[in-house]
Amino acid sequence: MFKFLVLMSCILLVNPDLPAWSQNAEVFSADAKPEPRLSLEQALQRTYRDNPRLWQWRQEQTLWNSRELQAGLGLNPELSLVAEDLLGSAAFTSDLFTQFTLSLAQTLILGDKQNARVRLIQLQKQLAYWDYKLQLQNLGLEVHQTYIRLLALQAEQQVVSEMQANAQEVQRLLARAVAVGKLAPAVLIQSELALKKLDSEALRLQIQSQSERHSLAALWGATEPDFSQLNQSLNLSGGRSLSDLEQAVLKHPRLARWELDSEYRQSLLKEAESQAIPDLNLSAGFRYHPPLSWGAVFSIGLPIPAFNSNQGKIQEARLRQQMWLKERQLEENRVQGLFKQAYTQAQGLSQWTVLVKQQQDLAQNQYQLALKAFQAGKIGSLELLYSAQNLYLLSQQLAEAQRQSLLARVDLLFYTDDLMPESQGLELKDFN
Repeated sequence: MFKFLVLMSCILLVNPDLPAWSQNAEVFSADAKPEPRLSLEQALQRTYRDNPRLWQWRQEQTLWNSRELQAGLGLNPELSLVAEDLLGSAAFTSDLFTQFTLSLAQTLILGDKQNARVRLIQLQKQLAYWDYKLQLQNLGLEVHQTYIRLLALQAEQQVVSEMQANAQEVQRLLARAVAVGKLAPAVLIQSELALKKLDSEALRLQIQSQSERHSLAALWGATEPDFSQLNQSLNLSGGRSLSDLEQAVLKHPRLARWELDSEYRQSLLKEAESQAIPDLNLSAGFRYHPPLSWGAVFSIGLPIPAFNSNQGKIQEARLRQQMWLKERQLEENRVQGLFKQAYTQAQGLSQWTVLVKQQQDLAQNQYQLALKAFQAGKIGSLELLYSAQNLYLLSQQLAEAQRQSLLARVDLLFYTDDLMPESQGLELKDFN
């Protein structure tokens, strides 16, 4: 009768640091149809392939290529035709001597501005890689959390199903005792009330489970879930020392991006300094003066940076460069603090789960003994009902403890592991 609870008990005894769920947890629905089972790996694959937010990020990569192309383009030459003295040019004659000038002008970019702009776009494109990795990590966390919540609901449904069977068995025993006059009929009402409460709880869990299935399917853009069961137990990595985990945190996208960010800030300063160098304007062409007079024209222009030599942008870029070390340290402190909080919580919840499991084992033994004692006429109905209720409450508490423990473990893995395995082959060079 308690095969499900025994199975969940063995999980913690084998590995107290990493509780897991039954491989064959089901969604109990009155109109459920046989549908494919879904594993965590399949959920991650679907999300990586079809998630709408990831699609937008991948399209953004094409936009960065276009921006890099535009930054590398030079300025266009300017062709101009100028007509002078259209209304007359001689003081003592009515003849018109309109002059025409055809010229070609070109601005020569000095100070390596073009290369500086291109390098800025390239670095922004590479920084987008770390933003993309963080997006993948957040999505992986969301998939794991939703999957665990659904598994927990299915585990609770199984607990309720087992307890309904227990309550029905107790109901039959009490009915026999009432039939022979050993107990008052009012005892059956209390037993019936317990059954109704279990039925109500089963319906609530069924509705909540259906909602979680829709939430999981929505992560890969589906409007309806095409699965009704979750197939595999979670394969969450564990067993590493605290020092190894702390080293793994440094590879988190929120921290790994900072070396590239330093180079980006240096390039910002170089680009701002290059803007202080004025560009050279050249123009050359021909001038026609009727009746048959031709002449060459040439001009050169160089802006004088007397008032504006881009001082504000240069100062801002230098300040940003000086702030880099402090900002990086603050971010590292934040991430390390969140990691240690997740580590402490995961350890504490794992220990709590072990303690709740021990209590649930005792409650199970108590119920079995109470059932035998009632059949032998050694205890009354109240003691039997109390032991059944106590077992149900502790079984619920165990399922909740396992849910919280797994969610805490996933929160820890968010800072130390790749939660979207399909993204492991993605490298920074793919964003160059």
